[in-house]
Amino acid sequence: MGQGGKPHPVTLDQSILMMIVTAASKSIPGPLAHTRTRVPLQEPPWHGWPPHIISAADASLRLKDLGVDGVLHRLNRALGRRREIRMSDPGVKKLLTSFVESPENYDFGYFYGRVRHLWLGIDQPWRFSTGGSHAGRSRSFYSSAGRTLFKKNEFMDDVSARYTRLVDAGYAISRARDASISNDSIRKARSIQEPVVRDLIDRHSWTRRLWDLRAHRVVPYHFSLHWKNSAASRCPSSGFVAARPYAVSHSWTAAMTEGSSIDTAVNGHGWPVPLPAGVTLEAVRNELLHLGAEYAWLDVVCLRQLGGPAAGEALRAKEWAVDIPTIGAIYQGAKRIVRYYNGLGLAFDRGGWRGERHWLRRVWTIQEVRKGSIPAGLHTGIQFREDLLEQRSEEDGQPLRHYLQPVRDLERRLDIFTRLDEVHDLLRLIKELRDRFSTKPLDKVAAFGALLPISSIPLYEEGVDLERAWDRLLRRMPGKIAGQFLWHFRTPGTGEYKWRPSWKQLMSDDIDIVAHLWFPGHPQVLANNYARQSRCRLFLGDAQLTWGCFSSAEHAREGKVKRAKTEQLYSSGTASMAWSSTMSWCAGRFRFPQRRLDMRRSPSSMLTVLTVRYCEPSGTEETYSSCNQ
Repeated sequence: MGQGGKPHPVTLDQSILMMIVTAASKSIPGPLAHTRTRVPLQEPPWHGWPPHIISAADASLRLKDLGVDGVLHRLNRALGRRREIRMSDPGVKKLLTSFVESPENYDFGYFYGRVRHLWLGIDQPWRFSTGGSHAGRSRSFYSSAGRTLFKKNEFMDDVSARYTRLVDAGYAISRARDASISNDSIRKARSIQEPVVRDLIDRHSWTRRLWDLRAHRVVPYHFSLHWKNSAASRCPSSGFVAARPYAVSHSWTAAMTEGSSIDTAVNGHGWPVPLPAGVTLEAVRNELLHLGAEYAWLDVVCLRQLGGPAAGEALRAKEWAVDIPTIGAIYQGAKRIVRYYNGLGLAFDRGGWRGERHWLRRVWTIQEVRKGSIPAGLHTGIQFREDLLEQRSEEDGQPLRHYLQPVRDLERRLDIFTRLDEVHDLLRLIKELRDRFSTKPLDKVAAFGALLPISSIPLYEEGVDLERAWDRLLRRMPGKIAGQFLWHFRTPGTGEYKWRPSWKQLMSDDIDIVAHLWFPGHPQVLANNYARQSRCRLFLGDAQLTWGCFSSAEHAREGKVKRAKTEQLYSSGTASMAWSSTMSWCAGRFRFPQRRLDMRRSPSSMLTVLTVRYCEPSGTEETYSSCNQ
């Protein structure tokens, strides 16, 4: 902060700003030239993209029409290597022939997206890296004497066998994904023991598909793996290095939900791709390439959508069960997040910020927030970060900075050094969810689970009852989070279980909170959704609870009850109650309407007296009382 509490003028990433200015002055008319607001980064460079970024026209060329020699020629031109790949190199002819003569009639984009990393290391994506002490440095393939300097095995390895290893890596990743599914949940963290991919990250941030922006085709995730130069690699065992894609955050416009979609070769015609009116995938691709992306995760092309072939629809439900719960992990593991405020590919606009379809108001975008996200769709009038944050809403005149404050607070809490497991964090997240909109109410439960620090998360099941989905999520919460619901939320649950609030209560703000309260350890949420707390005593039989709140201990002695109630907790055989010398609570289907308050943490709280009248099956009665002093 500057003097007087004013923020320092912070600019957008200087490289991004330079690209906007350069594109605005030199770019040729692009796919969105007819729209109201021009977005320079959605236009190709005035000199065109370099050869390794192939055009949409080149990507659509059929391999059968090019022939084996023609495919090799275009591959060499795209890779840009000084030492050309030769047909006589081990495995090259076999690999090319298998694609060209395939009955699937592949196009060049399909081929390029699957083979280009067989020759390219991760340090220098399209130029040779020598490794060793020169790792990460680009060098000529020829010395002054004309001798070849490329790595000995770079062209001597059988490239067809290398491709087979890449396909095997895909199978291993698929097996690991399947192994992470247990009953009705998926483990977010897992370990892969198979040598072919054991150097990859062990967290479930792998997406099923990625958009290869250089090939302009959607490819299975494993084709984004880079073949390593083992001389430069610290872990030469597997041969592959995982890529970190960009992830695109946007809200679906009304046109997208109403069926505005295209059939495209980008996703292999697998399903209709929903797009806002006037937006093209080529324009979005240009912007992502300008921003430095090689691979991107974009839901409309990477997540199977409605409306595909009948066989694809069956696959969609199966894929969504796993892919939707792990979307949050994709964004948190992405290299950068690109954010469109007004819709995919649409220019930033000052209208509609309070609308149900704006990025600020959608449920799904809450799991896509992360510090350092890149705003997209910027026109030439926005050149500095302060310019963007000071853009004012047409509805109420408030700046974007004001609207983004809850998002920025959440970004800080989601940072690597913090966890959403304290009661105030849960309340902030619940409030943010409550104020946002979703097409399906179930989406709010899924988004909430995606942001919690839990090791496993329920599979996504369309049409499931909201309270049942909430029950499934609660069973997978660690004890610390369950303890927040058990001890801090004082209002009895209105659902089947009283020890914690129902989802309806959370979304309607029908809850009473104790902000500061000590409790002994963390409860365990059992498989049947009952809670079990350590250091508690179990009662069976009939029990009756009388509870009252007093303004002070003196009023308690005088019998001046501020609030009082007597109710039957349970009858014999219907439930069980746990009792502690420091706290009282009910397990299972019942819950005390009021709990003991810790006066050391909350000195202004009213005195609470709890009296339990317990009747054993034999008829013996016992009375237990507790207060917060």
